[in-house]
Amino acid sequence: MQSASKDSFWKFIERFEGGNAGLYRRQAREAGYDLAQSAKGDQVRKCLARMQRGLLCYETCSTPELEKFLEARNIHQHPEKLSRGGMIKRLMSADDDRDFPRFMDLPPELRNSVYEFVMDEYAKTLITPAQPPFALVSRQVRDEALSTFYACCSFQIDL
Repeated sequence: MQSASKDSFWKFIERFEGGNAGLYRRQAREAGYDLAQSAKGDQVRKCLARMQRGLLCYETCSTPELEKFLEARNIHQHPEKLSRGGMIKRLMSADDDRDFPRFMDLPPELRNSVYEFVMDEYAKTLITPAQPPFALVSRQVRDEALSTFYACCSFQIDL
């Protein structure tokens, strides 16, 4: 059985483990996140994962903008009744719960580009990795994704 450290190369949050917390906090604040100097571990990693995913920093948005986002995404019927923090919390939660049910409707070339984009973020050399989780979605995705996975990644095998 593979150890968790060798098996979690594909996780966004794992990439921030063991780094310089001060540097990560500074990067988050420079990106506009309202992150306290005393912010620790999980809070910093979640913020960095949002940055990695290219998600909007809601702390830098005005209250009317937040209300428009909530209305446009049908998250809350009366956003004016929520506090600013409540609006941000709902928007961030909705970001985390997003899905894309029509992925297979994309042309194969675009799906391959998505696989390449995701795998480009992996470490340059993988040591006894598990196959990426999206390869478990369906047989078609598995066939498409694994060919890209094996073409894009290099592996180190210790005997």
